[in-house]
Amino acid sequence: MEFIGIIQSISYPENKTKFVVEVDERVSPELISRYTHGSAPKIGLEFFDNRKISAEQRGKAFALITEITRHFYNANYSQELRLASPSFKEDKKLVELALKETFAASKNIDEYSLANSDMTTARDFINYLIEFCFKNDVPFYEKERFLGEDIQFFLYMCLKYRKCAITGKPGSDVHHIDAVGMGRNRNKVDSTQFRFICLSREMHNLVHEIGWNKFSSMHKVGAIKLNEKGLKECRIKTQPVSGFYIDIDEN
Repeated sequence: MEFIGIIQSISYPENKTKFVVEVDERVSPELISRYTHGSAPKIGLEFFDNRKISAEQRGKAFALITEITRHFYNANYSQELRLASPSFKEDKKLVELALKETFAASKNIDEYSLANSDMTTARDFINYLIEFCFKNDVPFYEKERFLGEDIQFFLYMCLKYRKCAITGKPGSDVHHIDAVGMGRNRNKVDSTQFRFICLSREMHNLVHEIGWNKFSSMHKVGAIKLNEKGLKECRIKTQPVSGFYIDIDEN
């Protein structure tokens, strides 16, 4: 059963977080007793985001919708004319509506509006648009504007859809940052503790030429760790070879 309550106070005794929550009369002693069998009840906790969508988030969402529309519609126009043409504006409205509808369906909500969205749902919508671009090979003309609310998500999409995190081009190479050094049992290495990034062959060769530290500083990019689910979704398998791990793309 689910009930909505309001937190009245929060304290932090002994490195723990203690809530005093007010709920309605339906959460009666009888109801609590029914589910506890004499032990302390366990409950779930979900925070509702009361923050409104930011201007930056709204701008990112509309910029992504523009890129998606530009990619699929008005192929006979030049880039400059397509952005200004009446037909492009109408196309963009249709694309925006379709993307919002499919996003709402994926979130199991009735509808989605950028006008009154909260920040968390806006972040999810932006990430939804970013993944749409990866799935459909929509180019990022201004990549820095389209990075997700979390750069980790963008890097994850690069790995999942094999796009170079630097150039946006197809990236066949999954670069494994952390080598398995001497003294470790190579058959018991936990791959979730290592960092990965997807690169084009050109960028991958550059990493090996100048080293990861200089490369990451030059391009202002990092690498990410993956859990077991992430390793599977990104089709990454690691195998120990001569004291190091090499990356094998399981296609």
